[in-house]
Amino acid sequence: MRIEKKTIQRQITSLPALILCVSAMVFLNACKPLSKNTSAEKSLYLLSNNDIVIGMLPEVGGRIAVFRPANGGNMIKADTDRFAEKDSERLVPPKGALKKEYREYFGNIVITGPQSRWWQEQTVFPDKKKNKGKWPWPPDPFLMFGAYKLETNTAAMVRFTGPQSPVSGVTLTREITLSGKKARVITTARNMRRENITRDLWSMTALEANTHVYIPVRGNADVRFIRRGQSTNISWEIAGSHFTCHVRQFLTNAFIESDKVFITASSGYVAVFKGNAMLLITFPVEDASAVSPEHGSIELAVTVKATPAESFLTLSHHSALATLQSGAEMTLDETWYLFPYTGNSTLVDETAFLKKTVSDLNHALAVTSDLK
Repeated sequence: MRIEKKTIQRQITSLPALILCVSAMVFLNACKPLSKNTSAEKSLYLLSNNDIVIGMLPEVGGRIAVFRPANGGNMIKADTDRFAEKDSERLVPPKGALKKEYREYFGNIVITGPQSRWWQEQTVFPDKKKNKGKWPWPPDPFLMFGAYKLETNTAAMVRFTGPQSPVSGVTLTREITLSGKKARVITTARNMRRENITRDLWSMTALEANTHVYIPVRGNADVRFIRRGQSTNISWEIAGSHFTCHVRQFLTNAFIESDKVFITASSGYVAVFKGNAMLLITFPVEDASAVSPEHGSIELAVTVKATPAESFLTLSHHSALATLQSGAEMTLDETWYLFPYTGNSTLVDETAFLKKTVSDLNHALAVTSDLK
């Protein structure tokens, strides 16, 4: 069975029977979804089982827009108003590269780093190269807004491939495989240029500002601030061998407070608590020397505005820096787990649950390649 836009068609062997179409007249859209989906999700490509719903917007940078429990809210931040944009309304690269054109969809995307190379090896917008740093964002509109094509589509896996980017010189392929309470997300970059290029892969996930994020560290030496806000609305701390932050209060004026920190994760995971669930993103641990010195293996940026809806966190994960020959590939491999959580929304309770979950998962895996 194929995953079609505006519906979910899945074959789950654990169910007593397949979900049947009630009428041949309405064909694809008549199939009942396995989970209750919001109206906004009707415009997404959806994968789901009894535990997880994943919604994807391949038309806009191959992004993951929804990752949620089957009967719960979205764990990541996404602009649902933009899900159902008409094709004529979408940003078609290179449009979106200029500040006046740019708009944000949020969700999870993958771009390339390091940041110092943004716009420096391209001729699409010469002014972006000459005016380095004045408006480097977005790093690559072809990766962020380009339409990804569906290549493979099975009951539990989809694979999308994006356009060749004249800015970064790569094409990206995203493969998402759903199994039980986890999804494996593999992003592969291929060098499409004749010459060598040096890149890392940079996964960026937008989160609601009141989300609790925990990153394992050994101590203060693993944490490096590169930008600090001018007030004290953002609180950072290390507790229970995890680095975390929270927003004390939202701003009542037009001032925007922004903090960013680089972190060398001591273990291969990041935890996100929201509502009655914990999202655990795992990945192989990179040696600190393999990651670009411009970055950390994990980065967390906080943007605080007047309201929670306007504010957001940006969680980034960097691969090792690599030099690719023409036609060579590199990958960023993550596994996203989703666990129900019914404890208190406190640092003590959440970190206790996190540590037990990681310990149990390590025991179940009986390997060290996923978590340390």
